[in-house]
Amino acid sequence: MPTRAARLLLLAAAAVALWAGWREFWFLCDDAFIEFRYVANAHAGLGFVWNPPPWRPVEGYTSFLWVALLEAVWSLFGAEPPAAAPLLSLGFSYVSLGLVAWMALHLPLSGALARHRTAVLGAVLFATLSNRTFLAWTSSGLETALFSAVVLAWVAAVVVAESAPLLLVSTLAGVMALTRPDGLLYAAATAAILAVRALPGPAPRPSRGALALAAAPLLLPLAHVAWRLRTYGYLLPNTYYAKHVGPWPLAGVGYLTSFLLEYAYWVWLGVAGAAGVSALRRLHAAGTAALRPAPLLALPRVSVTRWIGIATVFAHFAYYTFDVGGDHFEYRPYHALVPLLALSFFALGDRLAWPARRTWVAFGAMTALGLVLPWTHWWHTRATVGHKEPGSFVYPIADHMIWPLRPYAAAWDAVQGRLLHHFIGIRHQGHRTYLAYQATRYPSRAEGSALPAADYPVLAASAVGYPAWNMPNVAILDRLGLNDLVVARTPPLHTEQTRRRMAHDREAPEAYVACFRPNVKIGAKGHARIVPRAVPLTAEEIRACEDTWMKRVGAE
Repeated sequence: MPTRAARLLLLAAAAVALWAGWREFWFLCDDAFIEFRYVANAHAGLGFVWNPPPWRPVEGYTSFLWVALLEAVWSLFGAEPPAAAPLLSLGFSYVSLGLVAWMALHLPLSGALARHRTAVLGAVLFATLSNRTFLAWTSSGLETALFSAVVLAWVAAVVVAESAPLLLVSTLAGVMALTRPDGLLYAAATAAILAVRALPGPAPRPSRGALALAAAPLLLPLAHVAWRLRTYGYLLPNTYYAKHVGPWPLAGVGYLTSFLLEYAYWVWLGVAGAAGVSALRRLHAAGTAALRPAPLLALPRVSVTRWIGIATVFAHFAYYTFDVGGDHFEYRPYHALVPLLALSFFALGDRLAWPARRTWVAFGAMTALGLVLPWTHWWHTRATVGHKEPGSFVYPIADHMIWPLRPYAAAWDAVQGRLLHHFIGIRHQGHRTYLAYQATRYPSRAEGSALPAADYPVLAASAVGYPAWNMPNVAILDRLGLNDLVVARTPPLHTEQTRRRMAHDREAPEAYVACFRPNVKIGAKGHARIVPRAVPLTAEEIRACEDTWMKRVGAE
């Protein structure tokens, strides 16, 4: 078959496989409905607020660009967020898939691997689309697919492309910073790239006008931070203050270990280690002169740019792993790493000057072993519904393995059990079943929208996304603090790493909740009713409660 036809056939098969995976793994998590409430309030003309005035505005969402996009789609096409978000995520997943294919076809390779370019494309696409984590985040309702698409585009422009326009690189960095706060890391890296390109050297430098134009998109995140300060009063989203108790490296080690075991990425780690040792040996063989740091001006600009790009990806990964301790959601911070690990495997094999056969055998072994644990777990849990808490979604799989793989699976089971105990890495099926449970506890949006806004009805809850979307006229007090300025700054329940729970480390003081006199009651079948107060709650009383408690927790 001609090369062009073979590649088109691979891309067509990949497109179908992505759609099938999206349909199978489709889910919405409760936290997505938090963002949907902000979208609904903005759509109603109230701005991106959790509870409308007289409550203070709070930034309990983590993606300005995502909520703005959802609001625009609702306004332009009439598609409400629960319907629009999964379709948009699918679209961005297709963008990611296209970028992965482009990188596979342009990855710097030499020798036999360069002659096997079409096979490399097929292998990378298969490794990506057979990965459960990649498929899980093709929906969810969160901004993950959008953020990963922009990360992959930035990596393609900075690391793979020979001479991508600087304006494109900085635009992607600016978009990334608007999508998630950790995108600011990529904006800073892009500023460093522009600074390197501005230095004198043997290669021609861009003109001052070109550099100024390229730097302009980096003003977008600065403008957004200024807007955040003016609108909400803080440099970072409220979710950061609610979740960040302190560095949690112990949890991060377990999170990373689970990821490496589940997808056999420890094979990649070994190959990367071998490449590092090989590079050190080459330097040693070249003599001590080669070990001296080369002057920055003498290095090729493309080489420096690539190393900045690679270091940025590793820094982002390290931050989420060893400082944050992972994520509440199943490997969400590693979503963009899935295709990058597959792509870089071939680059590492090429760097080691391995025969093509050795690279293919190692990659095949990693990919094959990486299918066993996640898909065995999926097979036995795919139809499970009814778990009350996502943290209870523990399903050991060692007993389902043939005997040579049982110890390996048992080790993964043990790590998973510890993570889920701390509400870390909750599987997508756990979030799916929890939302099904939420649907039995609260009214539908049609019923909840009928509740009147008079006398400021208040509901206090812990998992607030689903009820907040379904009861738009009710003020929701978030007991966990993601959407509450006071709770996000109360002392954590536990600071010891062995006792913490991801995103569940703070709890609203009962006296603070009582100050607003919650009066929305939820019946056994999810029906909501408002209990009239003997004395109406007033706007002045709401503001006084917030002011008093903000001073008490030192947030003023």
